[in-house]
Amino acid sequence: MTEPPESSLDHWEEQLSWAKKSQGRWHAEMTMSQRMSVVVRIEADIEKYLLDHPNDLRARYLYARAASQRKNWDVALVRWRELVGEESDFRDEAWIELSRAHRMLGNPIQAFNSLRNVSPRRQRLRSYTNEESRVRELSNAILHTQVGDRFIAGLKAGVSRSDLGDRAKFVLETRGARDGDPGPLSRLLTGMVSMSWAQRRALRRRNSRLDTLPQSQSRFVCGMGWSGSGALFDYIVQSPMVSTPFGRIEAKLFSGRGDSVSDIAAQCEREQFVERDRLVDMILRCVAGVGTRPYMAPLKVAEGSLLSLLKDSATDVNTLVDRTLHFYHRLAGLPKEIDSRMLEDLFCDYYGGLFSGIGNRSLNFYNNIVHGHASWQLRFVPGARATVVIRDPRDQYVARQREQDSTKRMSVDRFISAQKSNNARLEQAQADSRIADRIDIVQFERLVLDEGYRDQIVSSLGIDPETVDPGEKGYKPGDSAHNVGLFKDFPNRDAIRRIEDEMSEYLYL
Repeated sequence: MTEPPESSLDHWEEQLSWAKKSQGRWHAEMTMSQRMSVVVRIEADIEKYLLDHPNDLRARYLYARAASQRKNWDVALVRWRELVGEESDFRDEAWIELSRAHRMLGNPIQAFNSLRNVSPRRQRLRSYTNEESRVRELSNAILHTQVGDRFIAGLKAGVSRSDLGDRAKFVLETRGARDGDPGPLSRLLTGMVSMSWAQRRALRRRNSRLDTLPQSQSRFVCGMGWSGSGALFDYIVQSPMVSTPFGRIEAKLFSGRGDSVSDIAAQCEREQFVERDRLVDMILRCVAGVGTRPYMAPLKVAEGSLLSLLKDSATDVNTLVDRTLHFYHRLAGLPKEIDSRMLEDLFCDYYGGLFSGIGNRSLNFYNNIVHGHASWQLRFVPGARATVVIRDPRDQYVARQREQDSTKRMSVDRFISAQKSNNARLEQAQADSRIADRIDIVQFERLVLDEGYRDQIVSSLGIDPETVDPGEKGYKPGDSAHNVGLFKDFPNRDAIRRIEDEMSEYLYL
C-alpha cells in the first residue's frame, strides 16, 4: 500500500482554513452552501483515506475539524474525544475543540473540565492571542450563570496584561457587586463586553428550536441538606450523554418546601385583590426563585438569559396569571384545602410546559432544584424523575456545622427536628402512587466507596457508565471518601449521641 503524498493533507487543511476564513463578515468569496459543500467534500475524501490509514493522526485531526466546521457537534465531540487520548501535536487543540463542542451542546461543566487538560504553555498562548474572545467568554459566563467560580477563576488566569485584560479584571472586581447593588455590573456587561447582536440572535434561535428537539427527560438530582448530592451530580455530568441546562447552579425553580405556592395563596387571601404586575413578579421571583438572588440581576438585560428562558419556555406565564387571578377573584369561597389543590394544578401545567422546553438533549439534569424532601413536587413535571441522595445523619450534621456561613449551622435539637420532618416528607412522597415509581434513593456512603453500586446508579439514570470519563483532573467519587465517617472525629460527642438515640433507623455507618 503506497502512502499518499503529504500534499493531499496539506491541500485538505488549506481548503478547510479557506472555508473557515470565508465565514467572516467581510469575506464574501463563498456563500454558506458553497462553504459547506467544500467541507463535506473534504470530509468524504478524508473518510476514504482513513479506511486505509486509520492511525494517521493528522488526517484524524482534519476529520474532526471538518465536523466542527459543519457545526455537527455530536459527531465532532466523538472525534475530538478520540484525539485527546493520543500523544500528538494536536492534543491541545483537540482539548480546546472538545471544550467548544461541549459548550455548544449545553454542557458547561464538561467544557470547563476539558479546558483544564490543555497544557500550561498552550494556555499562555491562548491568553495572549485570543484575549478578546476570552473577555467575551468571561462576560457570557457571568451573564448566563451556567458556570461557577471555578470556571471564572480559570478564565481569570488567562487574562493578560493589556487594556482588554484590565477591562476583564474590572469585570471580576465588579462581580462583587452581586451582594449589593447589581447596577454597575449590569451596565458594565451590557456596555463593554456583552454579547453581540448576532450571538444573542443565535442563542435565541437555539432556545426557540424546541419543536425540532427530541422530547427531553428531566432528571432532578436532589439533596437532603448536606447529604452529598453534589458528588453524584459532579460525577454524572462528565458524560457527553448528559445536558446541564443550568450548569451547577442550584436555580430554585421550586422553593425547598413548596412554600412558593402557599405564599401566593396567602398573599391573595390577605389582600383579596392582587394587581396583575405584582402577581407576575411573585411568580417569577417566588415560584421561579432565580430573581431572589441579587447577583443574578444582570439576567434582566441579557436576551438569552436564564430569566428570559423561564419566560419563553413556559407554556405561558400569562395563562398561569390569568387562571390564578380568576381562581382567587371568582372562587374565593371554596374550602382552603380545595383552594390549595386547585392552585397546585395550575402550577402543574406551568412547570410541565417549562421543563419540557428547557435543554437541548434527551437527558437534562438539574442540580438540587428540588430538594429530596420536596420530591412530591415531581407531579408538577410529567415524566420527570428524582434521584435523592441520603446520608448518615451524623455526618450530615458535622458537614453542616463545618459550613463557613454561620447562618446555615444548626443546633443539634433543631437539626434532629428538621431532619425528621424532611425524612417523613420524603417517605410520604415515596408512598404517593402518582410519583412513587419516579423517585430513586441513593446512599452517599455506597456511592463514594462502592464502584459497582455507582455504575448501577448511573445505568438506572439512563447513562452508559463507560461514557463517564473524569480524565486525569475530573471529579471521581472516590475523592470524597474522606467525607465518610466525619462524625468519628467530631469533638461534640453529646450531639452525636443525641442523633444516634433520636435517629437510630437512619444510621448507615
